[in-house]
Amino acid sequence: MFAFLLFKQMIMMFIMMSCGFILVRAKVLRSSDSGILAKLVVWLFFPCAIIRAFRISHTPEVRDGLVFAFALALAAQVVLILSASVIGSLAGMNRIEILSMAYPNTGNLIVPIVSALMGEEFVIYISAFSCIQLVFMWTHGISVIRGQKAFSVCRILLNGNIIAVFFGCFLFFTGMPLPDVLDSTI
Repeated sequence: MFAFLLFKQMIMMFIMMSCGFILVRAKVLRSSDSGILAKLVVWLFFPCAIIRAFRISHTPEVRDGLVFAFALALAAQVVLILSASVIGSLAGMNRIEILSMAYPNTGNLIVPIVSALMGEEFVIYISAFSCIQLVFMWTHGISVIRGQKAFSVCRILLNGNIIAVFFGCFLFFTGMPLPDVLDSTI
């Protein structure tokens, strides 16, 4: 079942890429539009997906599972960063190649698989990893790309993805509802 879902997700991603290719070839989009689409994904769609993942019922079991998922995600991300650094330096990789090993693209493959295998209510636990990964990408990842040891805490806290993480957690732990029109939009 897992192999079938993974294959299905890969086929869906291939279809999406093909649609993009066709739109560029048909001159509906230009290759240069990819930057705009990437900005929409990073600054609009990802924050909405994060907030949506936290819009589930707050029960002690879910809360404890979420805290445990955050702890495991933190440990996993540290292991990924350290192992990618060691493997990358041994293999002579550049910093972008190392970062691509340290920050795998979990959202496009794992979320649909977990959703299909275990149900929508388990997506929040995968979101814990995505949230931890986002914090590390916007701190460690940015510093590595820029070749700097320091990073701006203000820029991190004002990043739309990080705000979405905090807002999603706030909504989850307080149980505060969003207005229906806003909840539906997200």
